[in-house]
Amino acid sequence: MLFRSHTGLVTDALQLSDRTLNELRVQFARFVDRREDLQPTVLVSRAGYALSGGTFGSTGFGVDPEDTWEAADTLSQWRGAHAMKAGGGLKYVRAHSTALGYGRGAYFFAGSPERYPQPFLFLQGVAPTADAAQADARSVSAFGFLKDDWKIRSGLTLNLGVR
Repeated sequence: MLFRSHTGLVTDALQLSDRTLNELRVQFARFVDRREDLQPTVLVSRAGYALSGGTFGSTGFGVDPEDTWEAADTLSQWRGAHAMKAGGGLKYVRAHSTALGYGRGAYFFAGSPERYPQPFLFLQGVAPTADAAQADARSVSAFGFLKDDWKIRSGLTLNLGVR
């Protein structure tokens, strides 16, 4: 099994005035999770009795790599009884993953070999080409928010916001 995670984060806070602050955050993360069978053989599953063999097949299972880029900005302002914030951000994820479940085959039995000598199910993941066992997923997401903490009187603050 191969597992690695690397993350970098840069934050910049800029005070625009005595009542206004801007915070910018940019982050990158790379995650690798590559798993291989400890027993690279046909899986034999006997319900409530025994399990042996591997489930991942010859291609393994996991992401190699998954990259995430994210940027967010928040503007804060204080005016009288109001503490307001507004912000937004963008996130992009790209992942290369490989999987071929039961690539070496899998026999499923209902229990012990004495009571259930014949399997009730055989499965084998087969890809027509090596590329068919891989996926290159991409996603983009965005968010935004507005928030106002309004101090109506001592001991009473109204928090209003939308995301």
